[in-house]
Amino acid sequence: MCIYSYILVTVLVICTIFGLVSEINVGVELSVRMTSRMSQVVSTCDVLVVVATAGAGVYGAPRRMRNMLKFMDSVASVDNSIGAQYSIVTERKLIAVLLAILIFFTGT
Repeated sequence: MCIYSYILVTVLVICTIFGLVSEINVGVELSVRMTSRMSQVVSTCDVLVVVATAGAGVYGAPRRMRNMLKFMDSVASVDNSIGAQYSIVTERKLIAVLLAILIFFTGT
């Protein structure tokens, strides 16, 4: 799953940068979207922020997952040390909430 995300984001980032460079190389006279130098700068900054955010999210996901798993182990060890007992229904609800949190915050 992680390899697929790495490949997909890498290909999309490369294609985005090539598209951005080709759009800038056309010039402001022939460009459809970037009709002034200021719009070129603003569009470039906007696209690069999105690319950096996507790259940081996907490339940083394994590290964040390891940190989350360590945290979950520490929570489980606290539960074991205090002798917390849950019913099956409560435990399944807790697992569902934790999985939802993991899926929401990891994004992969």
